[in-house]
Amino acid sequence: MTPPAAGELDARWRRAKQHLDAGDTSAATVELDAILTLDPRQPLAWLTLARLACDERRCRAAVGCARNAAAAVRESGDWGWLADTALLLEGLGESLLAVRLIQTADQTRPEVVAAADRIAQCLGQANFHADALRVLDAALARSEPTPMLSFMRATTLRHLGRRAEATVEYQRCLQLAPSYGAAMLMLAQHDRAADPQAQLALVRQALQQTPQQNPLNTAMLNYALFIHLQAAGDTQGAWAALMRGAAIKRRSLAWQPARDEERVAARVALVRARLRQGRRAGETERRSGHAEPKRDSPRRGASAQHDEAGVRGLRRNGSRGRGDDQLARDAHRRRHRDRDSPLTHPRGV
Repeated sequence: MTPPAAGELDARWRRAKQHLDAGDTSAATVELDAILTLDPRQPLAWLTLARLACDERRCRAAVGCARNAAAAVRESGDWGWLADTALLLEGLGESLLAVRLIQTADQTRPEVVAAADRIAQCLGQANFHADALRVLDAALARSEPTPMLSFMRATTLRHLGRRAEATVEYQRCLQLAPSYGAAMLMLAQHDRAADPQAQLALVRQALQQTPQQNPLNTAMLNYALFIHLQAAGDTQGAWAALMRGAAIKRRSLAWQPARDEERVAARVALVRARLRQGRRAGETERRSGHAEPKRDSPRRGASAQHDEAGVRGLRRNGSRGRGDDQLARDAHRRRHRDRDSPLTHPRGV
């Protein structure tokens, strides 16, 4: 295969970015398709197409593009896209493929070490906690500890049942980042009895120092404060902290009740229209006297022809036969879970 001209690829990438910045996804898709025609081993192009498909609720297309991104990472050796590709696959329900991609990577490569916390997050979400711990320990052996590496290691130890070690690691994380709300919340949930007065004082201090530009961190600090005040018997103070955290969280959600009601009404109208259509068709057949006789069910063991959509329960690109709407809801929940979970990257750490 003749390598594509670098100048042509660069020009295509510039145009694709311009279209994306302008919100013209159709024109951007044309450029991305052209890039992949020139060089199919472009992980970023596949990832961008997958995310565009997710936004448009075309989840089967998104899964296909994410799978191609994984192949492009392996074939190109561009492991800088490992974490993005693995997390996207996991979010689309392709957990085992994400794990296999991670397992093929050389854990000593600088770009893999730099993304160790996100790689461990993906492995943890797929319930491969022992693998996640190996990735984190390998990274810590080759680089300085960071709040996210320490936090992910503590959470991984917690999932592995190594509670005392997890407590120590959460405390080490808070030494690195004293205002880290996710670590305070997880420590309060994990081991509130580990010097509770010091934990409570640290939470109060962090609430005074946390900038307003980081609302998610503030919400987690309020949730941690709720746990400590409730345990101390201060019900009124605990409830106030919980309400503050919930109010911050609610403001971060893009929920529109009216839009949900419109979608439900549209689905109900569609179902009713199809029921009416079916009843009219049945009445027409009865009046004409040409109703189709009932067919006998195929005997057990007899061969039968089934189209792909009629076979229930078979995996299709990891989707287990679910429709695009269900896949979209699952992917939406995973994205919100990943964004809101303490396992993500709270800004300002």
